[in-house]
Amino acid sequence: SNGKITVPPPPLPLDNKYRELAKVALPLRNNYVGLAPGAGDTRKCWDLKNFIDVAMDLVKKKRIPVFFLGPKEEKWLKIIKGKVPKSVFPEWGKYKNKNIKGAPLVISLAERIRCAISNDSGTAHMIDAGGCPVVKVFGRSLPGKYTGLTKGSVSIDSRDFGSTDINKITPDYVNKKLD
Repeated sequence: SNGKITVPPPPLPLDNKYRELAKVALPLRNNYVGLAPGAGDTRKCWDLKNFIDVAMDLVKKKRIPVFFLGPKEEKWLKIIKGKVPKSVFPEWGKYKNKNIKGAPLVISLAERIRCAISNDSGTAHMIDAGGCPVVKVFGRSLPGKYTGLTKGSVSIDSRDFGSTDINKITPDYVNKKLD
């Protein structure tokens, strides 16, 4: 081999149970927009309030916000539900299944959403692997090689707003990119 890594294009080969749960959690197609407000390195996180503002804008546009929250973000569930009751949490509540979770589930859910907004995080890569365009916000870290591979993916760099502070990126600016 020539040392080049080749990855099959989506859909990736996954155990059917993941796509079955994704279908139950997100039965419609094309009206969902993913939001992934967490990151392993919390210094890479755009403020949760910004994600909530984007979600409220999505609801006004008759779209359904789908929040991807990992175990460390469980505390955000109640906050988001209070502010954006129309949000869906496909990894929590009635959909939570100890045998159907993790990267294969996120990838399967991503196959059913129109686009997503995310921090520079593992979840963003999983959404990208599902063939979903991702709008990624960057602060201290540089976009470069971390831009989503799916056609239509976009990176927003806080340096374009004169700072390495990710929160200089406005929800309005992100909403325009999601349109």
